Amino acid sequence: FFNLCKYKSKDTKLINLGSGSEYSRDHWVSNMSESYFDTHIPQDSHSFSKYLMAKYIESSTDKNLLHLRIFGIFGKYEDYRNKFISNCIAKNLLHLPIIINQNACYDYIFIDDFSKIIEKLISNDVKNKSLNITPTQSTDLISINNQIQKILNINTGFELLNQGNGKEYTGNNSSLLECIGNFDFMPIEKSVEILLLYYSSNLNLINR
Repeated sequence: FFNLCKYKSKDTKLINLGSGSEYSRDHWVSNMSESYFDTHIPQDSHSFSKYLMAKYIESSTDKNLLHLRIFGIFGKYEDYRNKFISNCIAKNLLHLPIIINQNACYDYIFIDDFSKIIEKLISNDVKNKSLNITPTQSTDLISINNQIQKILNINTGFELLNQGNGKEYTGNNSSLLECIGNFDFMPIEKSVEILLLYYSSNLNLINR
């Protein structure tokens, strides 16, 4: 990251992909806005590295640096072994048990929407240094599994290891929408269905 910043030309825009974890996992609150950044310093190495990059960009005078905080993102080609939505789809297709550690509310953005947003941010003059890249509508893990099973017309349910709700991982996207205007986010039901159809036609890619 620092090499890219050092050697890029001044008129070259650099868009850095960060994470909502920069807000510090231990201190997540509902609907976090960009102003919440640096209220707490994240402790794990992944989040802290993202935090340092964000700090650098926000303190830089280079107008061609932009930091995007992604919360949850999903789509084709991700690692279905450990990414929740793809993992849940794969297990339901193979009739394997669904085990959810604890239900929680997340901001998942579909990769197609993310790509469209990137195109807008490349072509637009963005005055913000950092932006949350989150949909307007949040969802929870149980609802995602229920939607998958509804599409597949099965009712095998799931096992929940811990009752109650885990820490919410959601961000405010009002600054993003101010930059790109009204954006028609794909409903989670539709994007999950698209991904399910992809895995259904590519079962050979899934290692049971």
